Amino acid sequence: QQLKPLEWMIGDWVDQDGNGNTIKTNCKWTRNQNFIIRAFSATQADRLEITGMQFVGWDPYKNQIRSWVFDSDGGFAEAVWKPKGQNWIVNTTATLPGGKRASSTTILRPVDENSFGWQKTDRVVDGEILPNIDEVIIVRTGRK
Repeated sequence: QQLKPLEWMIGDWVDQDGNGNTIKTNCKWTRNQNFIIRAFSATQADRLEITGMQFVGWDPYKNQIRSWVFDSDGGFAEAVWKPKGQNWIVNTTATLPGGKRASSTTILRPVDENSFGWQKTDRVVDGEILPNIDEVIIVRTGRK
């Protein structure tokens, strides 16, 4: 029940930038709807670059939505999700494959039933501030 506000994420999604870069995502419920599993793959010019899995679930001890990501390069991250109006703010800390630490804030903005905005701000890798990533619109490609 705690994840019901994220039900809009369930389905297949794609982000294409026009330069041959594509990110495909599939989000589905686990049995009993206690977690959302998000599988993703990123390709550049039809060459697979990275894949990964994200698990989004309710943490009853901390009384909040949390997520964990594991990617094919050996990186991993954890995050806390908080609603802000219609948007979701996802504060993430990560360990990159080479051992560097990173943090960022992701803003998810549902636009309509078949699209949402994705933006990344406050990006830091080992103390170095990186530029924000402007919002991109991700669209539903398949089943809901």
